[in-house]
Amino acid sequence: DCEKMSNVRKGYHSAVVNGRAKNFSHIMFEYEKAKLGGPLELADYHNSVWANPQLIGNENKKKDFNILPYSRKQAPDDVQFLILGADLGNNRLHTKVIGFANKDRQYLIDWDERNYGGRSNISEVKNIIQGILLDSDYKTVSGRPLKIVAGAIDCNHYTSDILRICEEVRNLYPVRGSGTLKDKWKKVDADPKNNWGFKNSPVKIYELSHTYQQDEFESRLSRSHEEGSCYNIPQNTWDSVKEHYNNMILVYGPNGQAKGWEQRGRAYPVDWRDCTIYAIALYNILALRNQLRSNLQAKEDKKVKKGFNHLIGRGF
Repeated sequence: DCEKMSNVRKGYHSAVVNGRAKNFSHIMFEYEKAKLGGPLELADYHNSVWANPQLIGNENKKKDFNILPYSRKQAPDDVQFLILGADLGNNRLHTKVIGFANKDRQYLIDWDERNYGGRSNISEVKNIIQGILLDSDYKTVSGRPLKIVAGAIDCNHYTSDILRICEEVRNLYPVRGSGTLKDKWKKVDADPKNNWGFKNSPVKIYELSHTYQQDEFESRLSRSHEEGSCYNIPQNTWDSVKEHYNNMILVYGPNGQAKGWEQRGRAYPVDWRDCTIYAIALYNILALRNQLRSNLQAKEDKKVKKGFNHLIGRGF
């Protein structure tokens, strides 16, 4: 009974089973059914994925990343600003710095992984994040300085500690994934029951739709640099970083409809992928696509004007 089959897993742009088929017997069942339906159904069968089944295996890897001729820590010249994404584990902190440019292009600029020592040494997480946000010296290929304007950090681990860090570190926002959220994202009170003493805190948590964010990132991975709305990586990107991009798969139910995204297995980490998703989500949440460039320019103009007025006041 084809309606009682177990789930089938499918990856984007990958050699996998593309359909509900569990085995070749089911493929033959579909073939016989198509023959009974007449020439048109039989033609549909031959032109469909049933006619060329492939099994899930080690070949289920993306090989078409947008690898561009720039190096880690040196952004292409069209990058306008940077956003930090951080994913917190029990004792490891993964970070990514993502560059944002026109045509909705995103670039991987930098990445890092550190063992911060677990919850007893959670203050080290603050030191690492603050160091990246305030002390990093990123530039474009032509030498133009770039600023990290904001950061997003996963708060599913050690939530109260991360909320406190977000209170203390400017422009750092706590985020967490939600498997049930119908909206793309939602701002919620950080501690509505005051379990951790943050009921009156100005810090809010941004819940992210797991399905939507994974779908959007996967679509960015599939687009070329020329198309825009894409994700690009430098030529010296570590293979381990690329592996994290591969380790989420789309799960299909017995009716052939997508059920959602799942990790390939506990042995397949996705931390650097999550960092990227958090940074891109914050970019959308803060509406930086349309506002940031003009806002930054206005701030620079204000600084120049203030400095000029100060000189005039001194009789310069």
